Amino acid sequence: MSAFFVGIDVGGTNIKIMVMTSDLNVLDWCVIPTQKDLGYEKISDNIIHAIEKIFINHGVKDPEVKSIGMGLPGIVDKHANKTVHLAYMAWNGFNPCEKIGAHFNAPSFIDNDGSLNAFGEYKFGVHEKFSNIVLLTLGTGVGCGVVVDGKIFRGSRNLGAELGHMQVEVEGAENCVHCGHPGCLEAYCSGLAMEKYALRQMPNFPTSILHQFVDQNRGVYDNAMITKGVHVGDDLCCQVMARFIKYLSVGVANVMKLFNPELILIGGGISNAGDVLLKPLAGLVQDLVLHERQLCPVEKAILGPHAGMYGACAFAADSIT
Repeated sequence: MSAFFVGIDVGGTNIKIMVMTSDLNVLDWCVIPTQKDLGYEKISDNIIHAIEKIFINHGVKDPEVKSIGMGLPGIVDKHANKTVHLAYMAWNGFNPCEKIGAHFNAPSFIDNDGSLNAFGEYKFGVHEKFSNIVLLTLGTGVGCGVVVDGKIFRGSRNLGAELGHMQVEVEGAENCVHCGHPGCLEAYCSGLAMEKYALRQMPNFPTSILHQFVDQNRGVYDNAMITKGVHVGDDLCCQVMARFIKYLSVGVANVMKLFNPELILIGGGISNAGDVLLKPLAGLVQDLVLHERQLCPVEKAILGPHAGMYGACAFAADSIT
């Protein structure tokens, strides 16, 4: 009988599932739609079915699942192993992984998805070359995870590392869509924030190439268009990117001052801008830290959208050792 770890990364749109062998090699992984309107019971059944299908496809009969880890988008009480408040799912006050664990006769553990993304990058992305890293995921919101001395930093009540909600603006601050407070990093440096600002400015730049890009895409805006526009020197696109980087530099410099990490990784869709984002960011951050010894490399995340399920598997293994 073979032994395995299962990692589950729950998102509002998709659920990513990975199965690893007991020596943390990937057996296989899959992605299924969340379909959150189906409700917890049906979604959990779909997860169980997807895991079973992986085993069947690999000819694994009667697998021994040693443990299961699940990353969830929101506040999790790690000590009680229960959710507190999730951003996209009405799964509050219980362990959404427990039913799945019971099916496979395995212990089940849950944590915040941002933390498990960072743990995945630490374990499988940088291959433990660095033991102090911070991951900022610039997606619909700003996710974050912090690894200190090889351990996930959670804070006293598992509410630490909410760096997306640090304040980076005071005067005339934008309100954060998710928490409602003014001036959050997320209000300026999420994908949603970039989109809102670009669309708001487009009427003021009638000759911007951004109008052409949107028309060519059947009227649908995409943040990747900003990077394309920067490459051709479009004034609006350069302004949108410069504003984004200005606020991100404040957040990144604060992270360096607070945690003095060895490495900061940038993930999420915005990270695909590459050097258009990272090179000017490095220059601005250098002027904001207290001392050059606080500076560390800021690089694009390695595992990208797969980090969560890698991290969930590593978390599952770590939770029983």
